[in-house]
Amino acid sequence: MLMDTGSSLSWMQCKPCVIYCHSQADPVFDPSASSTYSKLSCATPECSSLKAATLNDPACEADSNACIYTASYGDASYSIGYLGKDVLNLSPAAGSGSQQRFTFGCGQDNQGLFGRAAGILGLARTCFKGKLSEMAAAVPRVGLVFRGGAGLDLLPRNLLVEVPEDGITCLGFAKSPTIAIIANRQQQTVNVAYDVANSRIGFAPGGCH
Repeated sequence: MLMDTGSSLSWMQCKPCVIYCHSQADPVFDPSASSTYSKLSCATPECSSLKAATLNDPACEADSNACIYTASYGDASYSIGYLGKDVLNLSPAAGSGSQQRFTFGCGQDNQGLFGRAAGILGLARTCFKGKLSEMAAAVPRVGLVFRGGAGLDLLPRNLLVEVPEDGITCLGFAKSPTIAIIANRQQQTVNVAYDVANSRIGFAPGGCH
């Protein structure tokens, strides 16, 4: 699923794909095969909160009173389907346990630029319980190793470039088809020693920022 911090409703494509489902990498979810899935009615608080989550009024199915959502996006993509709930089992990497009442849309008409993703995981205003220590972003250790054994361990500030106005972080590397260049980003906070006579180089912490 695509993670979207600009929308609050999570939805995925569901069988029987009454109108249209795009091709996705994983099998399409079949709610009839889940013993814990159920549609939500228009009388539920979750259905009433759809307007705040999607900016679209919910609709009600005539014969079943099932809640129907419409999620639309700035690029004219959209998903329409039933609002439902099921048990969400978390992978071992995300921690043990399950979310017993995970509310999401079961898309029956999904049109737009979703690639081969199963749907959208809306993370805008959703509240998740957890410890801040478990949510901290971990930057992997990166080092440069030179011929002869010299090495340079890079700090996160040597690897990443913050773009505050866009709220993003970029990797401070670019692909080079020929020669490799160690730029100023990687040399910050590092003292570099050049032994020209013996064709050697060394590194130590403590250089200028």
